[in-house]
Amino acid sequence: MATWKKVVLSGKDASLSSLTLTTALAATQGGTGQSTYAQGDILYANTTTSLARLAIGATDKVLKVNSGIPSWQDDSAGTVSTVTSGDSNTLVANTVGSAVTLTVQTNGTLAGSDALATGAQIKAYGDSNYNNNLGTVTSVGATGTVSGISLSQTGASTGAAEVTLSGTVSGLTSAAFAAGQAQITVGSSTIALGTAVTALAGMTGIGFASQNVSIANGMGAATLTLAGSASTVRIPGNLTVNGTTDFAGTSQLNIADKVIVLASGSAQATNGGFVIEQASNGAGQYFGFDATADRFGLKSAVNPTDSAGPSLTLFIPTVQIDSSAPTGNPTFGGTSGEGNIAIDTTNEEVYIYA
Repeated sequence: MATWKKVVLSGKDASLSSLTLTTALAATQGGTGQSTYAQGDILYANTTTSLARLAIGATDKVLKVNSGIPSWQDDSAGTVSTVTSGDSNTLVANTVGSAVTLTVQTNGTLAGSDALATGAQIKAYGDSNYNNNLGTVTSVGATGTVSGISLSQTGASTGAAEVTLSGTVSGLTSAAFAAGQAQITVGSSTIALGTAVTALAGMTGIGFASQNVSIANGMGAATLTLAGSASTVRIPGNLTVNGTTDFAGTSQLNIADKVIVLASGSAQATNGGFVIEQASNGAGQYFGFDATADRFGLKSAVNPTDSAGPSLTLFIPTVQIDSSAPTGNPTFGGTSGEGNIAIDTTNEEVYIYA
């Protein structure tokens, strides 16, 4: 009978409790190559394969680079002796050896100047050159949209123009339409009133009353095609398919549901899974659940027409994690769950059921 057996991990339950080295471990082996240190010492790579120790420097010394390696040296302090102005509007002259005063001057006007301007100068310039006065549209030279009204015109820049009102339009009476008008436009199709129509172009939607509706329910065994091959058919609500569903032309299937139910409606334990087709006859690699073995597993060359699901001999091990050593049978496989793994996080031990 299989039982849980502890697996000895390197470094965990090895017979060695300590390791003493008589010489410093080399840098190429993960060590430093050094055996003694003093407070403040610095380690640096003096070659591509070894480390060297640089003793702490004296007070006020700074770390610099000399011939490609670090070293402690005196700090080189500098002084400012001369400041030269590149712009007469930016700096004033200074006196060598005394405090230097830098003065920023602004130009009297903003236009055409590269000097720094004050906020008051910028506001004054804007007030004198720009305004935000509302006006009235009296003509449209081409096309445009003003306050929800689309205006368009072709040909000359003067004359009659088309006005399109968006949103809800009210207050129109019969007198607002041309006399004798006897047609209506649906989408981009102009239909004479009282005429039977079999095709409409340019439509953007069809609305129904809040009730059950059937579309093309009398077409028999014919094929109903929705949109073109490059279009997207969107169903905002639920979709119920009573017949066979075929996704033969789908290159990628996106499903928002986080849980997929197979063998829906089963009232007892049953096999189930999916096949990735590998041959022209439909056979492929199977991943599924064997209800008899109570385990997940794999099988090759399975035909998807096997509605009962294949029996498996190649199983996938599971890992159960607990704060103590395992005592009972594995969750999947029961007393035949060989190969399953358990981890005791408290004692950092690993067990395998064999």
